[in-house]
Amino acid sequence: MPEYADIFPHSPAAVWDRNQALRSLKDYVAIRYYGFAERGYRRVFARLHPECIPIIVINFNRLEALQQLIEWLRSSTSNIKIIVLDNHSTFKPLLAYYASLPAQAVEVIYLKRNRGPQAVLKLVPSLRRFHKYVVTDSDLIPFSTTPGDMLAKLSDLLDRYPEYNHAGASLEIADLPTCYPFHRQVQEWEGRYWAHLVNGEAYEAAIDTTFAMYRGNSDLRRLQPALRLARPYTLKHVDWYVNPEQVSEEYAYYLGTCSCVATWATKWNSEHS
Repeated sequence: MPEYADIFPHSPAAVWDRNQALRSLKDYVAIRYYGFAERGYRRVFARLHPECIPIIVINFNRLEALQQLIEWLRSSTSNIKIIVLDNHSTFKPLLAYYASLPAQAVEVIYLKRNRGPQAVLKLVPSLRRFHKYVVTDSDLIPFSTTPGDMLAKLSDLLDRYPEYNHAGASLEIADLPTCYPFHRQVQEWEGRYWAHLVNGEAYEAAIDTTFAMYRGNSDLRRLQPALRLARPYTLKHVDWYVNPEQVSEEYAYYLGTCSCVATWATKWNSEHS
């Protein structure tokens, strides 16, 4: 089966987005053949107050990092709703964790197949009713020094810099362990995101699904213009701290099931298989 994005490439000017009948056909294909369930999404978000901040966590076979991220988010503010968008995970301890979560605090949307970060795009119609929302991957966790008011800080940035589409956390690269095989490549690649400081508080840098806050009318498909908070508002990308000699059972399972969307994990697989 061809990829969904190959059939319906994302473009605001696409003919199927301008024509109601073709848009309905597109939605039918998405739901029937690609595991999207937009109608289910709508029910989840319809119950939330517009002033609530939905936090969409995209997850696939990640447990430990997800637990830490959720624990941190739940302790940071009360005006949020954590929604895990699960890409058809099969790791049994993770599924058991999902079952233990209090529904009033965390809700899980189960997809029928792994659609990677593209799955979140189907949420856009439901997210437009909220003043602000957050999208993040599940492999990002706070440091002990990461301030608990990060969400408030991001919201303030969006209010004061309306010319930027979204704002997010920076990803720390100064402390990457040398045991991680690609630490130099990561530092070289990510270093460009630490180059253009704006008013001493944030860097002008592209952001994808690495913990970013959007306005209800932001374009979720755009990587920029965006801001990344300066230190100490940094997060830890757990994959960059893996020791090849001490790979956990969970991470080994993840590596055995992850798709090509997971760029650094894919690079790991290609060089350690």
